[in-house]
Amino acid sequence: MEFRDDFRLVWLGGVPYVLPYGQASADLQRGMRLNAGSVLLWEALEEGATEEELLERMIAAYEPGQEDIPLLQRDLRQFLEQLGRCGILCGERAQKDLFVPFRGRTIKLLCIGGIAFALIDQGAEALSMWEFEPFVIEEYPMDQQGREQVSERADFVVTISNRMPRRLPVGRILVRNSELLIAENENSFLCIYPGAVGLVEWHLSKENPEAVIYGRGAYPDSMARDVFHAIRMIYLVWAQKKGMFALHSASLLYRGKAFLFSGHSGAGKSTHTALWQKLFGTPLLNGDLNLLAREEDGPVVHGMPWCGTSGISVTETYPLGGIVFVKQYHTEQLTELSDSYRALLVLQHLISPAWTKEMFENNLEFAKRLAAEIPVWKLLCTKEDSAAVAMKKEIDRFWEAS
Repeated sequence: MEFRDDFRLVWLGGVPYVLPYGQASADLQRGMRLNAGSVLLWEALEEGATEEELLERMIAAYEPGQEDIPLLQRDLRQFLEQLGRCGILCGERAQKDLFVPFRGRTIKLLCIGGIAFALIDQGAEALSMWEFEPFVIEEYPMDQQGREQVSERADFVVTISNRMPRRLPVGRILVRNSELLIAENENSFLCIYPGAVGLVEWHLSKENPEAVIYGRGAYPDSMARDVFHAIRMIYLVWAQKKGMFALHSASLLYRGKAFLFSGHSGAGKSTHTALWQKLFGTPLLNGDLNLLAREEDGPVVHGMPWCGTSGISVTETYPLGGIVFVKQYHTEQLTELSDSYRALLVLQHLISPAWTKEMFENNLEFAKRLAAEIPVWKLLCTKEDSAAVAMKKEIDRFWEAS
């Protein structure tokens, strides 16, 4: 059991209390009053006693009959759960306490790109995010049986909490800017949002398929938006492990394939796909982000709910027809690309995490293989209809010759 070291047992007027100091005080953690039995357990915990050893000490102190041992076990369990609620006890016991059932609530199982993950809302009202609804494949009751069913089907579980975060060692800082800090310790990734109104931080376990997002329930609208994007970061870590990578791009369906239009912010990718829809009636698939994977029959594009401000997303999967990198210019011009430059463009526009050397190399290998398998174009273009006409002509030429 992990035991915080910023709580102390003190006696006030002969009454024992466990009170926070240091970081626990800054986190507004509350203390607790103890009785004689709890003092015995606290002192044993400070010595590093396990749960089994705690029970042994209780039996030695009280010398109960065999029929009374279950009552001692119940008292011990209640004491440890109280420590977990106060943020004093971390680890497995405290994690179990996170999954408090809420009457009338459900656990939602979603599937995005073939990855099933569960969302457990710990009373934070964050599951009202409409973007997720088309991807929900099952709902389970918010009870022990529901959690057991989810654990059998979900690749990982995300719990949304409006409690104060459990304390984790920050470890090595991987990414830091004005909006977030991402760190790595031995057991987990940690992301802190210093300026976010609705979000505090999230913890992603390396050992277990689970993450916990801590939000500020007092700001439900901001929390729902911030949590939605935090789940994207957590999801993309798992997608990368499964060989799937996200490309910043708008996409459309043409010739039964998904074509992706990417570029730096303001390059005109959304404008270009809108021209296709206007001129050729092509359905739009996603306005901002596309999930790529390599399968036996070739690369594919999976639908996902994250789509920027466009509101355009689908749940279906389509073969990948090609990637077009667009850049504003005074006329239409297709430029010839070397093998290395095609791979570089794909790599530069992936938003899958590259927090560590291993993550970066995973992105790099995927970009190189993908660029060698599918057509990659660079289009210098205006925002006029002629840009879509020129690109459609080039795509038709390529696929009719294939």
